[in-house]
Amino acid sequence: MRLVPPAAGEVSATGEVVVRGGNCRAVVDALERRGVTFLGPAAEPEWGGQVRAFALDPGDHLLEITRVA
Repeated sequence: MRLVPPAAGEVSATGEVVVRGGNCRAVVDALERRGVTFLGPAAEPEWGGQVRAFALDPGDHLLEITRVA
């Protein structure tokens, strides 16, 4: 997890959570069966090597699940 401290005068911080697994698409499928809604299907970028999927938690925080080759 990476935490970006708040800028001067701000009262909140931004965090980043990335979950890495062996089979991103299988993890996404399992989470969807449990009711998680993703922003789109797990996809591999044009440059390849990674499969990523994104979802929002109940507080609208962005979650990323990725598999890095």
